[in-house]
Amino acid sequence: MALLLFFVVSMSIWEIARYGGAVRTEIESLAIANSDSQQWSLAQLEVEFDQMRIALLMFDPDDPVRVREFSQRFDVFYSRVETVMNGDAFGRVFDGSSVLSRMGSLREFTVSTAKIVDAGPQAVADAHPPLSSQMADLALNVRAISLQGIREFAVAAQDQRERVYSSLVRLAAVAGVLVTALSMGLFGLWYLWQFGARQTRSLRSAKLRFEAVINTALDAVVVVDQDARVVEFNPAATTIFGYSTQEAIGRSLSELIVPDHLVEAHEAGFKRYRDGGTARVVGKGLISMEAKRKNGELFPVELSISSIRLGNRELFVSYMRDITRRVEAENDLISARDQAMQSERAKAAFVAVMSHEIRTPLNGLLGTLENLKVTHLTGGQKRYVQAMEYSGAILLGHVNDVLDVEKLEAGKFDFARVALSPYELANRIVETVAADAQERGNRVLVEAVGDVPGFIVGDPARILQILMNLVGNANRFTEDGSVTIEIEFHNAASQIEYRVIDTGVGIPEGDVDRVFEDFVTISADNARSGSGTGLGLGIARRVVRAMGGQIGVESEVGEGSVFWFSIPADTAASIDAGPVEAESGSVAPTPRSQAPLRILVVEDNAINRDVLCEMLMRGGHSFEAVVDGAQAVRAASSSVFDVILMDLNMPVLNGTDATRIIREGDGPNATAPIIAVTANTAKDITERLRAEGFSDVIIKPITKRKLDEVMQISVRPGSALSDAASGVIVNEEILSDLGEALGADRLRHTCERFVDEGYQLIAEMRAMIGQRDVAGYAKVAHKFAGSAALVGANALMELLLIQEQQAHTRTLAALTVDLSRLEGVFAQTCDALEARLAA
Repeated sequence: MALLLFFVVSMSIWEIARYGGAVRTEIESLAIANSDSQQWSLAQLEVEFDQMRIALLMFDPDDPVRVREFSQRFDVFYSRVETVMNGDAFGRVFDGSSVLSRMGSLREFTVSTAKIVDAGPQAVADAHPPLSSQMADLALNVRAISLQGIREFAVAAQDQRERVYSSLVRLAAVAGVLVTALSMGLFGLWYLWQFGARQTRSLRSAKLRFEAVINTALDAVVVVDQDARVVEFNPAATTIFGYSTQEAIGRSLSELIVPDHLVEAHEAGFKRYRDGGTARVVGKGLISMEAKRKNGELFPVELSISSIRLGNRELFVSYMRDITRRVEAENDLISARDQAMQSERAKAAFVAVMSHEIRTPLNGLLGTLENLKVTHLTGGQKRYVQAMEYSGAILLGHVNDVLDVEKLEAGKFDFARVALSPYELANRIVETVAADAQERGNRVLVEAVGDVPGFIVGDPARILQILMNLVGNANRFTEDGSVTIEIEFHNAASQIEYRVIDTGVGIPEGDVDRVFEDFVTISADNARSGSGTGLGLGIARRVVRAMGGQIGVESEVGEGSVFWFSIPADTAASIDAGPVEAESGSVAPTPRSQAPLRILVVEDNAINRDVLCEMLMRGGHSFEAVVDGAQAVRAASSSVFDVILMDLNMPVLNGTDATRIIREGDGPNATAPIIAVTANTAKDITERLRAEGFSDVIIKPITKRKLDEVMQISVRPGSALSDAASGVIVNEEILSDLGEALGADRLRHTCERFVDEGYQLIAEMRAMIGQRDVAGYAKVAHKFAGSAALVGANALMELLLIQEQQAHTRTLAALTVDLSRLEGVFAQTCDALEARLAA
């Protein structure tokens, strides 16, 4: 403010001085003009011209008086003309006007006449007539000069008066500005004084508040200078460290609170910072470290350090908190957590062991019963088998329930996102419970409410699990009635809702709120006893919530119950999965027939091994069985298998190590599907085993249906292995489309070119192996795959792409085996193309 005021006043004074000088100059200019009497001179010019003209008229060369009179009048006129012509004031007035040319005529006259006058009276007498004539002509010029001069001087005088007036106005304005600035300056100075007074009071108040906060703070506040000497030490610091304020002020921080083993690092850090180094503690937020009390006791503190600069002096402010109790509490929590985790690991290990120990004999039991059912049995034997199978299924359900609870509690459930039919899932439930429902005299129906999409995206296995629990529960408490599965899709919320409506006994009002709790069973006279653990509905609730949905129940005793759940579900309308029906009939995909395969069974448990082999034999497959991983490695190195079923826990060599050896070797089964057989149900077991080299995982107990499904996925439709084994090695749809586009003759020509090129490319690939050119091998395989795709040779194309991808990781011996297999599939492709073209 003061600088601004000084600037304004200085500029105003300068402007006053400048405009004052200008006014003075103008006034002096006016004064000079009056002293010279320019206007009088111009007026006299005409008078003197007339007097000179009269003297010429009266001129007599013989009269000395007349001669002298004319000479004097001429000299006066001559002088007047020169004064007007050469005066600065006249030049400024006449500049740019027509007067200058008239003055020039006068001067020419005076110069020529002066010569005549100087020649003597007789010369004047002789020139009298022309001189009179010239003067008559010049009279008008003289009159015009006089008038123009008067006008010009009047204008100039007016301009000068206006300039003086303007200068005076500006001078007054500047003076006004100066007065205003001075007034504002005085006001500003008064305001600054008031502001400074307020700031002083505010700072004093803030200082008092700050001191109050510091003095009452529970945290120690220690301020040190650049030499690490204490300048402030608040009461909390005296309490925490044991020093009085007088003892602490002026002493080095190192000798007060820094532990002995940290003194060297502390002093080095201070020196580094003072020398312009990087700050490692200052301004880095909260830091935990040790501190020392006056009695030498070490204890944990949490501190934060910031720096402030007062002029050339830098101070460091440290806030320190004694966290001894917190650390003790954290250690207690960590100890408790470790104990809990140890208990959790023990529980998980127990569950895993029990799962394995229960599932392994269950696998043998249920597998044996499944194989026994297809033999010739008497009526009584069939009932016994059914009873054992039913009891085994209940036991397996109990094991699964316990494992599901453990997984859900630990958050270990993963959910698939695949296309599924809401109707098909409901119909599969109908098929599953049909026999039990018929036994109780119940009908199970499926109904759609509103527009339900044919396909949605979700986890079919988990939806089936929820529905099975709800429908099974409804059927158990209903007799001679109905169980209806209603399906409704809420498009706005992208949710699928299932409602299971029964006409059973209903649930008492006091039990409605606890039916989803674990181990809760609601007794009823017409309900089967001993068929549940009380975990089914609790698991359903956990699964629904884990999927981001809701589940609930509405019931009235004697009228029945409605169990419902809704889960997020996107539509999958773009997926073409064939027609889907909505009444109560079953909709199930027709299973793809599987060609006989050659399978290696690796299982140390004799019962499980026999069960697997029996199931494979019933499926028409051939097999070789071994009892440990070492035998499996030897068998896989000498024979070609379409699939290897590998148990994990075996003597001599476990299944994981055996799989790794097979994969890393150059034997004929290095790329064959290897399916892990295990009773482990851990969350990430499939991912872990696939990372170890397994193609897929099958969980015990194993049924023939489950075994077929897993092998169909591993040896997937359209793969080189499955298509070659089943004879489906050419996609007829692609070949037909190509024939429609090219015509029969061009199609045959194209296929013949493909065959000829194929033999040539195989020869090139064999040459690449001989030259150890793996990159060239992969490049030729890629080219060959493109040609195979053109004619619909999908099996050959996929095998070529696999060999392209794995070429850089395979040994030359393994590539040779791969090429031999490729030649076989190529030969089958040629035969299939020829047969198709002939047809």
